[in-house]
Amino acid sequence: MPTIFEIFGLRFFFYSDEHLPIHVHIEYGGNDAKVEIATRKVVQNQGLARLFRQRVKHRLTMEKIIKISFCGNDICVVTDSGKEYRKALEFFPTLKDATPSQREHYQINKFGDAVRWAEIDEDIHITSLTDGAQPTENAITATFRKFPFLNVSEVARSLGMHKSLLSKYIYGTKKPSAKREKEILDALREFGRQLAQI
Repeated sequence: MPTIFEIFGLRFFFYSDEHLPIHVHIEYGGNDAKVEIATRKVVQNQGLARLFRQRVKHRLTMEKIIKISFCGNDICVVTDSGKEYRKALEFFPTLKDATPSQREHYQINKFGDAVRWAEIDEDIHITSLTDGAQPTENAITATFRKFPFLNVSEVARSLGMHKSLLSKYIYGTKKPSAKREKEILDALREFGRQLAQI
């Protein structure tokens, strides 16, 4: 998954086995979008537009992150207003999979509204911590719980999907569209058919 460049916390990248039409993936804070190069049309948007609206709104309030810590299975953030926010690490699969040492190596941006873990290539905006979202059950969650031996990285690769996005579906922190859910379940069924032929 080569990175083309990064700017303002946005990461522009592509997969080594991409398909036509030519496009680029954009990721920020665990949210992503896909844009066709020739038409500049957004063909897929997984929360990126919503995140930017929240970011602009939050910047107006001037609340800044001053401290990050990890409390059990949560990430805890203290702001300059004295508020403390907590959110389950399931919402941030890359951070959940990181070692304690990797989690401690972060940098708060100059606006104080986002945190970057360069070593694991993870960015989290404060709005991702304060939206009050809770994990929900879906067919992907239930399937991976029933078959815990499934390799998330390999399933994601076969679908041309980023592992962190599939992980969010699995943890129930992001709801897949009906089309995306069908694609994932169909791929898993195909794996099962292939295994049955061995």
